[in-house]
Amino acid sequence: MKRISTYISMGVLSASFILCPFIAHAQTTTASETSQGSLGIRYAGLGFGVADPSHNSENIYGVNVGAKVPITSFLDISGGYSYSRYKYDSISLYTYKSENHSLSTDLVFYKQIAGGLKPFLSAGLGYSWISSKLETHSVYVMDGKPRDDFASWGTAVGVEIPFRWLALTPTIGFGGDFKNTRSQAWRYGLQASSWITPKVGVVASVSCSEPKQSRGDSHTWTYSTGLRVKF
Repeated sequence: MKRISTYISMGVLSASFILCPFIAHAQTTTASETSQGSLGIRYAGLGFGVADPSHNSENIYGVNVGAKVPITSFLDISGGYSYSRYKYDSISLYTYKSENHSLSTDLVFYKQIAGGLKPFLSAGLGYSWISSKLETHSVYVMDGKPRDDFASWGTAVGVEIPFRWLALTPTIGFGGDFKNTRSQAWRYGLQASSWITPKVGVVASVSCSEPKQSRGDSHTWTYSTGLRVKF
């Protein structure tokens, strides 16, 4: 957990540096524009995440950028790009590395009800390019560099719960890729977000995914954080 916290902190600092010009401009906006929650709001964001798969001593690290735009009073559309990297070293046997580039888009249907609550349903598509490299420590075995790409899909339901200083968003999702049904997994998450100025917000989330066809205790915890800027 200490290692995860360190990388998340580095992500916040990096995001702050990149979005610094937007933050400076945001200070000129009046405070009356601030409202908690992200549904129905147009913004761009930058995030950093760490995934911790079970039965694995190494984590997966990733970054993402994206934007969300309201289409109607009940529909948002979002799109983004993400990159993740994984490395595992077996000192006496091999070194395994993989990189994943992904594009995604989502439609989010929502409705505001009493108390400002916004239940929603999302559906999305994505496409990923994965490259991996196996470097063996034996002169008798050649290194492998396989590549793969595939389309993916995902759905989720949840509710955005606004408070005075932040909004909480619990979700339950299900998805996978079109290539292998064994990729299908359930995902349970909780997100906390806050607009710290009328134009700039912060977000943090934790989620757990579990394969539909898992055998035994097979799951992945993911921790992420990031910055958002209204435009």
